[in-house]
Amino acid sequence: MGSAESKPGGVSHQDMAGGCPVPHGKSASPPGADPQSCPVSDKNQMPTNLSQKPVSEQARQLDTTREVSSIPSVEGSTESKYWIYPSEQMFFDAMRRKNWDPKEVDMKTVVPIHNAVNERAWSQIMEWEKEYGSKTY
Repeated sequence: MGSAESKPGGVSHQDMAGGCPVPHGKSASPPGADPQSCPVSDKNQMPTNLSQKPVSEQARQLDTTREVSSIPSVEGSTESKYWIYPSEQMFFDAMRRKNWDPKEVDMKTVVPIHNAVNERAWSQIMEWEKEYGSKTY
């Protein structure tokens, strides 16, 4: 499906099969992060103070603009009524935290695809929900 470059660094599928690599406890932090410096919201399990600054090994600046989605957020989880997508910098940083080998140049393509897939999935969920009389958002 993808090249060796797109696979997590040093982690095989067999290694991951032993269990989820992400801690799910209330005090969980992103992999490789210090829980004190990167606390996680118990409303949506997302880090609450992500930096938008380039890391030292980063070759080029990435956009820090974030787009607001059409997907409602968990009540009280953010200052917005809707989920806010990560910026190119945040997406790049997240991939690095998960031991992937992202390329800065790819973020201009990857982030819009990520956002479009989420919007399409939400649209399909709403269509399915409409058929069964569920509450619409």
